Amino acid sequence: RQGTMMLKNVSILALLFLLSSCGTTPIEYKPSTLKLDTAKEIVEELTWSQHPTYRPSGFEINDKYMAWDFGVKSESSGMAVGNGTVTGISGTTTSKNIGERSYFKSIDKVELFLWKRKFRTWYTVSLTEKNNTYKYVYRTQSLEDAEKFTDAMSTIVKYYKEQNTLQTQK
Repeated sequence: RQGTMMLKNVSILALLFLLSSCGTTPIEYKPSTLKLDTAKEIVEELTWSQHPTYRPSGFEINDKYMAWDFGVKSESSGMAVGNGTVTGISGTTTSKNIGERSYFKSIDKVELFLWKRKFRTWYTVSLTEKNNTYKYVYRTQSLEDAEKFTDAMSTIVKYYKEQNTLQTQK
């Protein structure tokens, strides 16, 4: 009984340690405004230089939205029927593109976060949309790169939100 209690206490402490070493925390950061062309170059360069795990397979900025393409997801299912030997096989495969779009008119703010992952410090930049969803669009272990990305992304979002508002008012 005493061994079981000790194992339970150790398990709880291990779980608390794991939970405290993961997660995101907002960082107070006031982004600088850049020239639009410079901002686009920075976002493109840093997006493509991310760790391969987080790098999209496609990325686009236009005057209405930004889009990230993460490839294709395929799901397969099959069935074999028989009585000791296979007498019939059937299957289906369903594929769909995996991507994200963020429309400038829906983006509320660009935020920089400290992210603890696997006992390492990372930084991530998020687009917070008006419905309070977060899209983490950039991840790095360099605070300098994360701040540059935040400056650039904030510049792009602000510019196109203003342009879209002016077009709507015409």
